[in-house]
Amino acid sequence: MNKVLFQKRELSINIKEYFWKLLQQWKLMIIVCLFFTLALSLVVFQRQKNEDKEYKEAKKELEELANEASAAEEVILSELSSEDRASVEYALRFKKLISDRQDYLNNSLLLDLEPLHVKTLTISYSIYDIAEPQSVVSIADGYAALVNNSEAIRQIGAVLAPDADIQYVKELVSISNRYSTVVGEGEAATVFITILIPDDADENNVAKTIKNLIQNRKKELSDRISDHNLKIITEEVFYAIRNDITSLKTDCMNWINTLKIYRSNAEAALTDQQKAAYDQIEEMTANADGMEEVSNDTVENNESFFSGKIAVIGVIAGIVLYAIIYFVVLIIRGKVVSASDAEYYTGSRVIGEIYNNEYALRRTDIVHSSFVTKFQNSKRRNSSESDIFHILEAICKKHDIKKCAELVLTNKAPYEKIVKSIKDNCIEKGIDCCIIYETNEINELEFVEIDKVVLFIGDDTKVNHLNHLLEVLHEYEIIILGTVFFGTR
Repeated sequence: MNKVLFQKRELSINIKEYFWKLLQQWKLMIIVCLFFTLALSLVVFQRQKNEDKEYKEAKKELEELANEASAAEEVILSELSSEDRASVEYALRFKKLISDRQDYLNNSLLLDLEPLHVKTLTISYSIYDIAEPQSVVSIADGYAALVNNSEAIRQIGAVLAPDADIQYVKELVSISNRYSTVVGEGEAATVFITILIPDDADENNVAKTIKNLIQNRKKELSDRISDHNLKIITEEVFYAIRNDITSLKTDCMNWINTLKIYRSNAEAALTDQQKAAYDQIEEMTANADGMEEVSNDTVENNESFFSGKIAVIGVIAGIVLYAIIYFVVLIIRGKVVSASDAEYYTGSRVIGEIYNNEYALRRTDIVHSSFVTKFQNSKRRNSSESDIFHILEAICKKHDIKKCAELVLTNKAPYEKIVKSIKDNCIEKGIDCCIIYETNEINELEFVEIDKVVLFIGDDTKVNHLNHLLEVLHEYEIIILGTVFFGTR
Protein backbone atom coordinates (compact mmCIF):
# COMPACT_ATOMS: atom_id res chain seq x y z
CA MET A 1 0.00 0.00 0.00
CA ASN A 2 2.81 2.45 0.82
CA LYS A 3 6.34 2.54 -0.48
CA VAL A 4 8.52 3.14 2.54
CA LEU A 5 12.28 3.55 1.97
CA PHE A 6 13.20 1.18 4.78
CA GLN A 7 16.83 0.73 3.70
CA LYS A 8 17.47 4.47 3.17
CA ARG A 9 19.48 5.92 6.01
CA GLU A 10 20.46 9.20 4.37
CA LEU A 11 19.06 12.53 5.52
CA SER A 12 16.92 14.50 3.08
CA ILE A 13 17.34 18.28 3.13
CA ASN A 14 14.44 20.28 1.72
CA ILE A 15 16.02 23.46 0.36
CA LYS A 16 12.89 25.55 0.93
CA GLU A 17 12.55 24.37 4.52
CA TYR A 18 16.28 24.83 5.06
CA PHE A 19 15.96 28.44 3.87
CA TRP A 20 13.13 29.10 6.34
CA LYS A 21 15.14 27.54 9.16
CA LEU A 22 18.00 29.92 8.36
CA LEU A 23 15.64 32.90 8.43
CA GLN A 24 14.29 31.79 11.79
CA GLN A 25 17.76 32.34 13.20
CA TRP A 26 18.47 35.71 11.59
CA LYS A 27 19.53 37.17 14.94
CA LEU A 28 22.27 34.61 15.36
CA MET A 29 23.21 35.05 11.70
CA ILE A 30 23.67 38.80 12.25
CA ILE A 31 25.91 38.08 15.25
CA VAL A 32 28.02 35.71 13.12
CA CYS A 33 28.23 38.30 10.30
CA LEU A 34 29.30 41.04 12.70
CA PHE A 35 31.90 38.77 14.25
CA PHE A 36 33.22 37.75 10.83
CA THR A 37 33.31 41.37 9.64
CA LEU A 38 35.17 42.40 12.79
CA ALA A 39 37.64 39.55 12.36
CA LEU A 40 38.19 40.48 8.70
CA SER A 41 38.67 44.13 9.65
CA LEU A 42 41.27 43.14 12.24
CA VAL A 43 43.09 41.04 9.65
CA VAL A 44 43.01 43.96 7.20
CA PHE A 45 44.18 46.36 9.90
CA GLN A 46 47.07 44.08 10.85
CA ARG A 47 48.05 43.59 7.22
CA GLN A 48 47.85 47.33 6.62
CA LYS A 49 49.96 47.94 9.70
CA ASN A 50 52.60 45.50 8.46
CA GLU A 51 52.59 47.09 4.99
CA ASP A 52 52.94 50.56 6.49
CA LYS A 53 55.91 49.31 8.47
CA GLU A 54 57.47 47.74 5.38
CA TYR A 55 56.88 50.93 3.40
CA LYS A 56 58.50 53.13 6.05
CA GLU A 57 61.46 50.78 6.29
CA ALA A 58 61.82 50.66 2.49
CA LYS A 59 61.51 54.44 2.26
CA LYS A 60 64.09 54.94 4.98
CA GLU A 61 66.44 52.48 3.34
CA LEU A 62 65.94 54.20 -0.02
CA GLU A 63 66.70 57.61 1.46
CA GLU A 64 69.81 56.26 3.14
CA LEU A 65 70.94 54.58 -0.05
CA ALA A 66 70.26 57.74 -2.07
CA ASN A 67 72.21 59.83 0.43
CA GLU A 68 75.07 57.33 0.39
CA ALA A 69 75.05 57.26 -3.41
CA SER A 70 75.04 61.07 -3.57
CA ALA A 71 77.86 61.33 -1.06
CA ALA A 72 79.86 58.60 -2.79
CA GLU A 73 79.26 60.27 -6.17
CA GLU A 74 80.58 63.56 -4.81
CA VAL A 75 83.63 61.78 -3.38
CA ILE A 76 84.35 60.10 -6.71
CA LEU A 77 83.91 63.33 -8.65
CA SER A 78 86.01 65.32 -6.19
CA GLU A 79 88.96 63.07 -6.91
CA LEU A 80 88.83 64.04 -10.59
CA SER A 81 90.26 67.10 -12.18
CA SER A 82 87.83 69.84 -13.20
CA GLU A 83 88.06 68.77 -16.86
CA ASP A 84 87.50 65.08 -16.06
CA ARG A 85 84.64 65.93 -13.72
CA ALA A 86 82.88 68.03 -16.38
CA SER A 87 83.17 65.14 -18.89
CA VAL A 88 81.72 62.58 -16.43
CA GLU A 89 78.88 64.89 -15.35
CA TYR A 90 78.07 65.58 -19.01
CA ALA A 91 77.74 61.83 -19.72
CA LEU A 92 75.69 61.24 -16.55
CA ARG A 93 73.24 64.01 -17.41
CA PHE A 94 71.89 62.08 -20.42
CA LYS A 95 70.72 59.18 -18.25
CA LYS A 96 68.42 61.51 -16.31
CA LEU A 97 67.11 63.12 -19.50
CA ILE A 98 66.42 59.74 -21.13
CA SER A 99 64.71 58.43 -17.98
CA ASP A 100 62.42 61.46 -17.76
CA ARG A 101 61.41 61.21 -21.44
CA GLN A 102 60.86 57.44 -21.15
CA ASP A 103 58.66 57.88 -18.07
CA TYR A 104 56.60 60.45 -19.93
CA LEU A 105 56.24 58.17 -22.95
CA ASN A 106 55.16 55.24 -20.76
CA ASN A 107 52.82 57.09 -18.37
CA SER A 108 51.36 59.99 -20.32
CA LEU A 109 47.56 59.82 -20.51
CA LEU A 110 47.61 62.06 -23.56
CA LEU A 111 49.95 59.81 -25.54
CA ASP A 112 47.88 56.77 -24.54
CA LEU A 113 44.78 58.11 -26.34
CA GLU A 114 43.83 56.82 -29.79
CA PRO A 115 44.59 59.85 -32.02
CA LEU A 116 41.85 59.07 -34.55
CA HIS A 117 39.14 58.49 -31.94
CA VAL A 118 39.55 60.81 -28.95
CA LYS A 119 36.49 61.15 -26.70
CA THR A 120 36.16 64.84 -25.96
CA LEU A 121 33.93 66.72 -23.50
CA THR A 122 33.36 70.44 -24.00
CA ILE A 123 31.43 72.75 -21.68
CA SER A 124 31.12 76.49 -22.13
CA TYR A 125 29.85 78.93 -19.51
CA SER A 126 28.54 82.45 -19.85
CA ILE A 127 29.49 84.97 -17.15
CA TYR A 128 27.00 87.82 -16.85
CA ASP A 129 25.38 90.31 -14.45
CA ILE A 130 28.71 91.19 -12.84
CA ALA A 131 28.16 93.52 -9.86
CA GLU A 132 31.42 95.31 -10.65
CA PRO A 133 31.78 95.11 -14.49
CA GLN A 134 35.36 96.35 -14.40
CA SER A 135 36.27 93.05 -12.67
CA VAL A 136 35.40 91.00 -15.76
CA VAL A 137 39.03 90.25 -16.61
CA SER A 138 39.89 89.08 -13.09
CA ILE A 139 36.81 86.87 -12.92
CA ALA A 140 37.37 85.29 -16.34
CA ASP A 141 41.04 84.66 -15.55
CA GLY A 142 39.99 83.20 -12.19
CA TYR A 143 38.04 80.46 -13.95
CA ALA A 144 40.88 79.80 -16.41
CA ALA A 145 43.31 79.46 -13.49
CA LEU A 146 41.55 76.27 -12.41
CA VAL A 147 43.84 74.36 -14.77
CA ASN A 148 46.77 75.30 -12.52
CA ASN A 149 44.97 74.38 -9.29
CA SER A 150 46.45 71.09 -8.08
CA GLU A 151 43.39 70.21 -5.97
CA ALA A 152 41.05 70.77 -8.93
CA ILE A 153 43.27 68.64 -11.18
CA ARG A 154 43.37 65.94 -8.50
CA GLN A 155 39.55 65.82 -8.40
CA ILE A 156 39.36 65.63 -12.18
CA GLY A 157 42.03 62.92 -12.18
CA ALA A 158 39.98 60.87 -9.69
CA VAL A 159 37.31 60.35 -12.38
CA LEU A 160 39.59 60.36 -15.43
CA ALA A 161 42.41 58.08 -14.25
CA PRO A 162 42.54 57.47 -10.45
CA ASP A 163 46.08 56.05 -10.45
CA ALA A 164 47.68 58.64 -12.72
CA ASP A 165 49.97 61.45 -11.63
CA ILE A 166 48.31 64.86 -11.77
CA GLN A 167 50.98 66.13 -14.19
CA TYR A 168 49.59 63.68 -16.77
CA VAL A 169 45.98 64.53 -15.90
CA LYS A 170 46.69 68.20 -16.49
CA GLU A 171 47.54 67.47 -20.14
CA LEU A 172 43.93 66.36 -20.72
CA VAL A 173 42.40 69.55 -19.32
CA SER A 174 42.15 72.83 -21.20
CA ILE A 175 40.39 75.97 -19.89
CA SER A 176 40.30 79.23 -21.81
CA ASN A 177 38.18 82.38 -21.74
CA ARG A 178 36.97 85.21 -23.89
CA TYR A 179 35.81 88.52 -22.46
CA SER A 180 34.89 92.05 -23.41
CA THR A 181 36.41 95.05 -21.68
CA VAL A 182 33.42 97.16 -22.67
CA VAL A 183 31.34 97.79 -19.55
CA GLY A 184 27.67 97.16 -20.12
CA GLU A 185 24.78 94.81 -19.62
CA GLY A 186 24.47 91.27 -20.95
CA GLU A 187 27.18 88.65 -21.45
CA ALA A 188 30.54 89.84 -20.15
CA ALA A 189 32.73 86.77 -20.64
CA THR A 190 32.73 83.15 -21.76
CA VAL A 191 34.70 80.25 -20.27
CA PHE A 192 35.53 77.27 -22.49
CA ILE A 193 36.44 73.90 -20.89
CA THR A 194 37.75 70.95 -22.92
CA ILE A 195 38.49 67.55 -21.39
CA LEU A 196 40.05 64.64 -23.29
CA ILE A 197 38.54 61.47 -21.80
CA PRO A 198 40.30 58.06 -21.69
CA ASP A 199 38.21 55.13 -22.98
CA ASP A 200 37.67 53.58 -19.55
CA ALA A 201 36.46 56.85 -17.94
CA ASP A 202 32.79 57.83 -17.61
CA GLU A 203 32.06 61.15 -19.30
CA ASN A 204 29.02 61.72 -17.04
CA ASN A 205 31.16 61.56 -13.91
CA VAL A 206 33.71 63.85 -15.54
CA ALA A 207 31.02 66.41 -16.46
CA LYS A 208 29.57 66.26 -12.93
CA THR A 209 33.01 66.87 -11.41
CA ILE A 210 33.69 69.84 -13.73
CA LYS A 211 30.34 71.43 -12.88
CA ASN A 212 30.97 71.05 -9.15
CA LEU A 213 34.40 72.65 -9.50
CA ILE A 214 32.98 75.55 -11.51
CA GLN A 215 30.22 76.17 -8.97
CA ASN A 216 32.72 76.14 -6.11
CA ARG A 217 34.96 78.53 -8.03
CA LYS A 218 31.94 80.82 -8.70
CA LYS A 219 31.26 81.10 -4.97
CA GLU A 220 34.95 81.79 -4.30
CA LEU A 221 35.26 84.47 -7.02
CA SER A 222 31.97 86.09 -6.00
CA ASP A 223 33.20 86.45 -2.42
CA ARG A 224 36.73 87.51 -3.36
CA ILE A 225 36.24 89.70 -6.45
CA SER A 226 32.65 90.50 -7.43
CA ASP A 227 29.25 88.85 -7.42
CA HIS A 228 28.14 87.48 -10.81
CA ASN A 229 25.92 84.91 -12.49
CA LEU A 230 26.92 81.86 -14.46
CA LYS A 231 25.08 79.58 -16.89
CA ILE A 232 25.95 76.74 -19.24
CA ILE A 233 25.83 77.67 -22.92
CA THR A 234 26.87 74.36 -24.47
CA GLU A 235 27.73 70.87 -23.26
CA GLU A 236 28.57 68.04 -25.61
CA VAL A 237 30.61 64.86 -25.95
CA PHE A 238 32.08 63.93 -29.30
CA TYR A 239 34.98 62.00 -30.86
CA ALA A 240 37.74 64.03 -32.46
CA ILE A 241 40.84 63.39 -34.55
CA ARG A 242 43.98 64.67 -32.80
CA ASN A 243 46.96 64.46 -35.11
CA ASP A 244 48.98 66.46 -32.58
CA ILE A 245 49.04 63.40 -30.31
CA THR A 246 50.74 61.35 -33.01
CA SER A 247 53.24 64.12 -33.63
CA LEU A 248 53.95 64.50 -29.92
CA LYS A 249 54.53 60.76 -29.49
CA THR A 250 56.84 60.69 -32.53
CA ASP A 251 58.80 63.70 -31.28
CA CYS A 252 59.18 62.09 -27.85
CA MET A 253 60.51 58.83 -29.31
CA ASN A 254 62.86 60.69 -31.65
CA TRP A 255 64.15 62.79 -28.77
CA ILE A 256 64.84 59.66 -26.69
CA ASN A 257 66.78 58.11 -29.59
CA THR A 258 68.73 61.34 -30.04
CA LEU A 259 69.58 61.46 -26.33
CA LYS A 260 70.79 57.85 -26.49
CA ILE A 261 73.12 58.76 -29.35
CA TYR A 262 74.45 61.75 -27.39
CA ARG A 263 74.94 59.52 -24.37
CA SER A 264 76.83 56.90 -26.39
CA ASN A 265 79.06 59.56 -27.87
CA ALA A 266 79.69 61.08 -24.44
CA GLU A 267 80.56 57.64 -22.99
CA ALA A 268 82.85 56.87 -25.93
CA ALA A 269 84.72 60.14 -25.38
CA LEU A 270 85.55 59.28 -21.76
CA THR A 271 89.11 58.40 -20.85
CA ASP A 272 89.86 55.25 -18.85
CA GLN A 273 89.99 57.20 -15.61
CA GLN A 274 86.76 59.03 -16.43
CA LYS A 275 85.09 55.75 -17.51
CA ALA A 276 86.02 54.05 -14.23
CA ALA A 277 84.46 56.90 -12.23
CA TYR A 278 81.44 56.92 -14.54
CA ASP A 279 80.86 53.15 -14.10
CA GLN A 280 81.09 53.39 -10.32
CA ILE A 281 78.48 56.13 -10.20
CA GLU A 282 76.23 54.23 -12.65
CA GLU A 283 76.36 51.12 -10.46
CA MET A 284 75.38 53.06 -7.33
CA THR A 285 72.50 54.86 -9.06
CA ALA A 286 71.28 51.53 -10.49
CA ASN A 287 71.03 50.10 -6.94
CA ALA A 288 69.15 53.21 -5.80
CA ASP A 289 66.73 52.90 -8.74
CA GLY A 290 66.10 49.25 -7.83
CA MET A 291 65.25 50.22 -4.27
CA GLU A 292 62.92 52.94 -5.57
CA GLU A 293 60.98 50.37 -7.62
CA VAL A 294 60.57 48.15 -4.53
CA SER A 295 59.36 51.14 -2.52
CA ASN A 296 56.87 52.14 -5.22
CA ASP A 297 55.48 48.58 -5.36
CA THR A 298 55.00 48.68 -1.59
CA VAL A 299 53.14 52.00 -1.81
CA GLU A 300 50.94 50.69 -4.64
CA ASN A 301 49.96 47.58 -2.68
CA ASN A 302 49.46 49.70 0.41
CA GLU A 303 46.98 51.99 -1.32
CA SER A 304 45.10 49.41 -3.37
CA PHE A 305 44.33 47.15 -0.39
CA PHE A 306 41.97 49.70 1.13
CA SER A 307 38.42 49.04 -0.07
CA GLY A 308 34.91 49.92 0.99
CA LYS A 309 33.89 46.36 0.18
CA ILE A 310 35.35 44.89 3.36
CA ALA A 311 32.03 45.12 5.22
CA VAL A 312 30.13 43.58 2.29
CA ILE A 313 32.64 40.76 2.02
CA GLY A 314 32.40 40.18 5.77
CA VAL A 315 28.60 40.00 5.70
CA ILE A 316 28.48 37.68 2.67
CA ALA A 317 31.22 35.45 4.08
CA GLY A 318 29.45 35.41 7.47
CA ILE A 319 26.15 34.34 5.89
CA VAL A 320 27.81 31.64 3.81
CA LEU A 321 29.80 30.37 6.79
CA TYR A 322 26.73 30.31 9.01
CA ALA A 323 24.68 28.54 6.32
CA ILE A 324 27.35 25.85 6.02
CA ILE A 325 27.65 25.42 9.79
CA TYR A 326 23.88 25.25 10.20
CA PHE A 327 23.68 22.74 7.34
CA VAL A 328 26.16 20.51 9.18
CA VAL A 329 24.28 20.97 12.47
CA LEU A 330 21.01 20.13 10.74
CA ILE A 331 22.51 16.91 9.45
CA ILE A 332 23.94 16.03 12.87
CA ARG A 333 20.65 16.75 14.66
CA GLY A 334 18.74 14.92 11.91
CA LYS A 335 15.17 15.99 12.71
CA VAL A 336 12.03 15.95 10.59
CA VAL A 337 11.40 19.65 9.99
CA SER A 338 8.29 19.69 7.78
CA ALA A 339 5.26 17.71 6.60
CA SER A 340 7.00 17.14 3.27
CA ASP A 341 9.94 15.57 5.14
CA ALA A 342 7.53 13.30 7.02
CA GLU A 343 5.94 12.26 3.74
CA TYR A 344 9.35 11.59 2.19
CA TYR A 345 10.69 9.43 5.02
CA THR A 346 7.53 7.40 5.61
CA GLY A 347 6.42 7.14 2.02
CA SER A 348 2.86 7.65 3.24
CA ARG A 349 0.26 10.35 2.74
CA VAL A 350 0.10 13.21 5.25
CA ILE A 351 -3.55 13.17 6.37
CA GLY A 352 -3.24 16.12 8.75
CA GLU A 353 -1.02 19.02 9.83
CA ILE A 354 -1.32 20.52 13.31
CA TYR A 355 0.60 23.69 14.15
CA ASN A 356 1.01 24.91 17.70
CA ASN A 357 0.53 28.67 18.08
CA GLU A 358 2.36 28.78 21.40
CA TYR A 359 6.04 29.51 20.91
CA ALA A 360 7.65 28.39 24.15
CA LEU A 361 10.63 30.50 25.22
CA ARG A 362 13.61 28.20 25.46
CA ARG A 363 17.26 29.03 25.83
CA THR A 364 17.90 28.57 22.11
CA ASP A 365 14.89 30.70 21.17
CA ILE A 366 16.63 33.87 22.38
CA VAL A 367 18.40 34.12 19.03
CA HIS A 368 15.54 32.56 17.02
CA SER A 369 12.64 34.41 15.44
CA SER A 370 9.12 33.16 16.23
CA PHE A 371 7.79 35.75 13.77
CA VAL A 372 9.50 34.02 10.83
CA THR A 373 8.10 30.68 11.96
CA LYS A 374 4.60 32.09 12.21
CA PHE A 375 4.87 33.82 8.85
CA GLN A 376 6.22 30.64 7.24
CA ASN A 377 3.27 28.58 8.44
CA SER A 378 0.63 31.31 8.30
CA LYS A 379 -0.91 30.01 5.07
CA ARG A 380 -0.71 26.35 6.01
CA ARG A 381 -4.05 24.77 6.80
CA ASN A 382 -4.33 23.73 10.44
CA SER A 383 -6.20 20.41 10.43
CA SER A 384 -8.56 19.59 13.28
CA GLU A 385 -8.80 16.19 14.91
CA SER A 386 -12.23 15.88 13.27
CA ASP A 387 -10.71 16.41 9.82
CA ILE A 388 -8.02 13.84 10.49
CA PHE A 389 -10.52 11.32 11.81
CA HIS A 390 -12.84 11.66 8.79
CA ILE A 391 -9.90 10.99 6.44
CA LEU A 392 -8.81 8.02 8.54
CA GLU A 393 -12.39 6.72 8.69
CA ALA A 394 -12.67 6.92 4.89
CA ILE A 395 -9.41 4.97 4.50
CA CYS A 396 -10.58 2.30 6.95
CA LYS A 397 -13.95 1.91 5.20
CA LYS A 398 -12.33 1.68 1.79
CA HIS A 399 -10.00 -1.11 2.88
CA ASP A 400 -12.39 -2.68 5.45
CA ILE A 401 -10.00 -2.04 8.36
CA LYS A 402 -11.36 -2.91 11.82
CA LYS A 403 -8.25 -2.46 13.93
CA CYS A 404 -5.35 0.00 13.93
CA ALA A 405 -2.89 1.74 16.24
CA GLU A 406 -1.68 5.31 16.67
CA LEU A 407 2.11 5.47 16.90
CA VAL A 408 3.26 8.72 18.55
CA LEU A 409 6.83 9.93 17.85
CA THR A 410 6.53 13.49 19.16
CA ASN A 411 6.42 15.38 22.45
CA LYS A 412 4.59 18.38 20.98
CA ALA A 413 2.10 19.91 23.44
CA PRO A 414 -1.23 19.43 21.61
CA TYR A 415 -0.70 15.84 20.54
CA GLU A 416 -2.19 14.12 23.61
CA LYS A 417 -5.66 15.65 23.24
CA ILE A 418 -5.75 15.10 19.48
CA VAL A 419 -4.48 11.51 19.60
CA LYS A 420 -6.99 10.61 22.31
CA SER A 421 -9.85 12.32 20.45
CA ILE A 422 -9.10 10.39 17.25
CA LYS A 423 -8.92 7.13 19.23
CA ASP A 424 -12.30 7.78 20.88
CA ASN A 425 -13.90 8.60 17.51
CA CYS A 426 -12.47 5.41 15.99
CA ILE A 427 -13.89 3.29 18.83
CA GLU A 428 -17.30 4.97 18.43
CA LYS A 429 -17.27 3.99 14.75
CA GLY A 430 -16.39 0.38 15.54
CA ILE A 431 -12.68 0.61 14.76
CA ASP A 432 -10.53 -0.93 17.48
CA CYS A 433 -7.76 1.63 18.12
CA CYS A 434 -4.89 1.86 20.60
CA ILE A 435 -2.10 4.34 21.29
CA ILE A 436 1.60 3.38 21.30
CA TYR A 437 4.32 5.86 22.29
CA GLU A 438 7.92 5.94 21.06
CA THR A 439 9.51 4.34 24.08
CA ASN A 440 10.17 0.74 24.86
CA GLU A 441 6.59 0.12 23.77
CA ILE A 442 7.76 0.04 20.15
CA ASN A 443 9.34 -3.31 20.88
CA GLU A 444 5.94 -4.57 22.07
CA LEU A 445 4.58 -4.33 18.52
CA GLU A 446 5.51 -7.96 18.20
CA PHE A 447 2.81 -8.79 20.77
CA VAL A 448 0.16 -6.39 19.51
CA GLU A 449 -2.14 -7.97 17.00
CA ILE A 450 -2.32 -5.06 14.54
CA ASP A 451 -1.18 -4.64 10.97
CA LYS A 452 -2.29 -1.03 10.33
CA VAL A 453 -0.92 2.12 11.99
CA VAL A 454 -1.21 5.90 11.85
CA LEU A 455 2.04 7.82 12.57
CA PHE A 456 2.12 11.01 14.61
CA ILE A 457 5.37 12.84 13.79
CA GLY A 458 6.54 16.27 14.98
CA ASP A 459 9.36 18.64 14.03
CA ASP A 460 11.11 17.29 17.13
CA THR A 461 11.16 13.73 15.75
CA LYS A 462 14.65 12.48 14.92
CA VAL A 463 15.20 10.82 11.58
CA ASN A 464 17.20 7.93 13.02
CA HIS A 465 14.36 7.11 15.44
CA LEU A 466 11.89 7.25 12.58
CA ASN A 467 14.04 4.96 10.48
CA HIS A 468 14.25 2.52 13.35
CA LEU A 469 10.46 2.50 13.66
CA LEU A 470 10.03 2.01 9.92
CA GLU A 471 12.34 -0.99 10.04
CA VAL A 472 10.29 -2.48 12.86
CA LEU A 473 7.06 -1.90 10.91
CA HIS A 474 8.60 -3.42 7.83
CA GLU A 475 9.80 -6.44 9.79
CA TYR A 476 6.28 -7.15 11.03
CA GLU A 477 4.70 -6.17 7.68
CA ILE A 478 2.67 -3.41 9.26
CA ILE A 479 1.10 -0.90 6.85
CA ILE A 480 1.07 2.86 7.45
CA LEU A 481 -2.38 4.30 6.80
CA GLY A 482 -1.23 7.90 6.97
CA THR A 483 0.87 10.43 8.83
CA VAL A 484 -0.09 13.36 11.02
CA PHE A 485 2.54 16.13 11.36
CA PHE A 486 2.87 18.44 14.39
CA GLY A 487 4.74 21.71 13.81
CA THR A 488 5.27 25.10 15.45
CA ARG A 489 3.61 28.28 14.24
